[in-house]
Amino acid sequence: MSAMFMVTVSGAEHPERLRDLATLTHQHQGKWVNSRVINLDGYFATIFKVELPEDQAEPLQDKLIDFPDVNLQILPCLDTPEVARHTVALHVDAEDRAGLIQDITSCLAQHDVVVDKMECHRFQVADAASLVFSAAFELSVPASLDIGMIKSELEELDAGLKVK
Repeated sequence: MSAMFMVTVSGAEHPERLRDLATLTHQHQGKWVNSRVINLDGYFATIFKVELPEDQAEPLQDKLIDFPDVNLQILPCLDTPEVARHTVALHVDAEDRAGLIQDITSCLAQHDVVVDKMECHRFQVADAASLVFSAAFELSVPASLDIGMIKSELEELDAGLKVK
């Protein structure tokens, strides 16, 4: 029988860090079923789902907990109910302001939309007097939800906010 659990790791980026985590998992007959990794300003964060023989779960978890110089958390896998969903990509551009991400994510949560991936940037544009906010989203949307309605609601948050 096999065991599965989620691992989240963050810390200062080192080229060997992911290799060492993968090697440790492999040494316990495990594999990463799914994973995401991001690097930002010298730091990294990763989340991965591990599958391995049940008798190797506790020894691997003990080794992971002792992994040096990182913040690490181990969580059980959730039993999630099957809900008909589909993936939608959205891109949002707007004049930057405080609370914009909160407003966008509140609108999405109100409609049971799950943010699978979000990448936001703020930057100065030569023709603009203020900072511009740009974000790319990958969303898990209930199949019955009209994405056009979500786009309209997001665009109502601010004059000049554009959703593609």
